[in-house]
Amino acid sequence: MKNLVTCEDRLKSMAIIDKTETTPKISKVLKAEVLYLLNNYLDITAENLDVDLGVDNNGEYVLSIFAKARHLKVARIIER
Repeated sequence: MKNLVTCEDRLKSMAIIDKTETTPKISKVLKAEVLYLLNNYLDITAENLDVDLGVDNNGEYVLSIFAKARHLKVARIIER
């Protein structure tokens, strides 16, 4: 029974490691997509946008987005 628990824990750890290794690639794509979306509403550049995708201890993804914009593109929003 102890071996079964050890194998299960090892499998969970490997799954988390696998997720962790793929997040930098996905983060890069997410940043481009978020920047494209935010550019409809904000005057923002890639340098002022930080998108971080991580994996917590339970193997769940955690997404953090920090953006700093010079101003809103209010006129474009109102016209629609």
